[in-house]
Amino acid sequence: MSDDIRLSLNQNEIEHGYKFAGTQITVYSFEEALYHYYHYWRESQSDLLSSKFINWVVNSLDLPEISEEIKELREMQGLSKRYVKALSVTDYFSSEELRVLESEISMHESDLIAKDFKARGDIEFENGDIVKAIYFYEQSLMNDRDVKVYNNIGLAHAKLGSYSTAGEYYKKAFELDNKSKDIIFNYAEVLILMGDFQNAMILANALPSGEDKFYLEGKIHLHNDGPMKAINSFGNAHKLTDDDFYLYQIIDIYRRSKVYAMAMQYLDKIKNKNHKYLNILTSVLTESEGIEATIRYIESGIVKNPEDTTLLIELAKYYRLNKQYDKSEATINKVFSMGMSGENTLLLEESLLEKALINKEQGKLQDYQIVLKYILSHLTNEYRKMLA
Repeated sequence: MSDDIRLSLNQNEIEHGYKFAGTQITVYSFEEALYHYYHYWRESQSDLLSSKFINWVVNSLDLPEISEEIKELREMQGLSKRYVKALSVTDYFSSEELRVLESEISMHESDLIAKDFKARGDIEFENGDIVKAIYFYEQSLMNDRDVKVYNNIGLAHAKLGSYSTAGEYYKKAFELDNKSKDIIFNYAEVLILMGDFQNAMILANALPSGEDKFYLEGKIHLHNDGPMKAINSFGNAHKLTDDDFYLYQIIDIYRRSKVYAMAMQYLDKIKNKNHKYLNILTSVLTESEGIEATIRYIESGIVKNPEDTTLLIELAKYYRLNKQYDKSEATINKVFSMGMSGENTLLLEESLLEKALINKEQGKLQDYQIVLKYILSHLTNEYRKMLA
């Protein structure tokens, strides 16, 4: 095989290339990807079966059959055999070239088993199969005490809500590398969830002054020694990042403390006044001034923006909560009459759900069940499109 990269004939037609994490090389054809895998197999293990690469093969190269063949190899045992099988999906390489590669990988396979299991664990974690990811991470740890694997398996257990187990793995990762900011942050965060605020604060203090440290301090103060200290810490984090996330943390504290005037003051500072903003604003208004005041506020907003579907759905919800079912139904029907594009899938689902709730509260159980079945069918179809 020539050492020169064989360029794809349709390279200029490919809008998005694939960038390999290990080498930072970007390729624009399946042939180039195969060449890269052959010559940089050590650096490319995590890419080969990843969802990112498979999605690129489908969406950018329009090669769904090949992507399916590669995906099926995830269950195949043996790194060298799996790798060579993946490179055999086309006749790009000769049998001799593949034999040489398999021999080379086999010589190092015992040293690469741990990395291979970690790569497979990363793939499963990325795909949302946390239990299977933990299995592969555990297999990896049986071959090598890799600090990254300890951290990742801690993340996996935390995602499942097994905070005590996650803490044990984070502790081992911390013992191997007590300078890693990511490990310190993850370990401290799970200690907060476990209620071990003293040790969480020790870890937070080990971080340099910055967003992560202020966030952890805010969480510790919130659960341990007072909301005002938490507000101060979240405020410091916001000054560094200008991120609405920290303002929402402060708003939630004031809301729970029933200091609604301050909650409204911080709501005014929110930059991205999206659906989340509207939901929280109307909730604060309702808790502080009642449903009627909230309805008046939304109605005044609709006067200024009569075709704002988000406002209309919110208005329908509060009419329903106030048992004004005729107005609620008329408002949600107005939303449907305006039409919804594919870009408004979430709004469509929310408006359908609101329609279902209106039917349920009026005792129209058959209509309620019909709408719910439609929502479930719609969600299933959207999920299938995502997988296609």
